[in-house]
Amino acid sequence: MFENMSVGKNIEFALESKKDLNIVDELLELVYLKEYKNQKISLLSGGQKQRLALVRALARKPKLLLLDEPMSALDLSLRASLQDELLLLQKKFNIASIMVSHDISEVAKLSDHVFFINNGKITKHGEPKAIFDIDANNVNIFGTVIDKKPGDLFGILKVLIGNSIVNIPANTEQFLNLSIGDKILITTKAFNFSLKKVIV
Repeated sequence: MFENMSVGKNIEFALESKKDLNIVDELLELVYLKEYKNQKISLLSGGQKQRLALVRALARKPKLLLLDEPMSALDLSLRASLQDELLLLQKKFNIASIMVSHDISEVAKLSDHVFFINNGKITKHGEPKAIFDIDANNVNIFGTVIDKKPGDLFGILKVLIGNSIVNIPANTEQFLNLSIGDKILITTKAFNFSLKKVIV
């Protein structure tokens, strides 16, 4: 991006045709930057610059969009909102996208097909529903184990879900097989729940 240009001019510069100027306001409104249209991008926060970079790429209406952790600098609520808008944009512009992300919930939400890569090799791939064992009748929540407390009958896992920390009971096998830092999938149905480690 060009630091000497305004937010709006940065998007205009990316347009293939100046006839498409009306899309500038539409894209800025999409990522809540319309009020910054005439400001220099040097005044934007890191998260705002990340959003600007995303819509500037979309301004060219590419056939293939490559995204590397595009929402990592955003807070949870804005990230969820931008994920929804990105899904709409992909359909609106019919854009094929390849996205790199370590956020499993983001991957499950945005992907049609998932590839797990470890040390440069694809270790598994498939549709999110199959990869993450997602059932439409269940509520599926991804989290990260940040602490473990043993107990007499069961252990307690402290799990980071979004920006909240939740205590979750785990049976002996689950407790012993999980380590701090592990990604887990918590599945709830009616009054029952299960959890399993997600192999990344």
